[in-house]
Amino acid sequence: MFTETTESKDTKMKTTPKEKMIIGLMEEVINILSTCEHLSDPEFAMYEVMKDAVDKEVYYPLYDK
Repeated sequence: MFTETTESKDTKMKTTPKEKMIIGLMEEVINILSTCEHLSDPEFAMYEVMKDAVDKEVYYPLYDK
């Protein structure tokens, strides 16, 4: 599996393709939400639904292992 090495001041971190994809998706979400003018915008509600789904479908099952 290909990994990219990112060097910072004191550490080296390898970024996998999956991590790069997640970072890209997070950047897209941030860009979309940054254009909202109010917390009542539907985009914020969708973000909360998606966050809850990730918690329930991904995070919680891994925590139980």
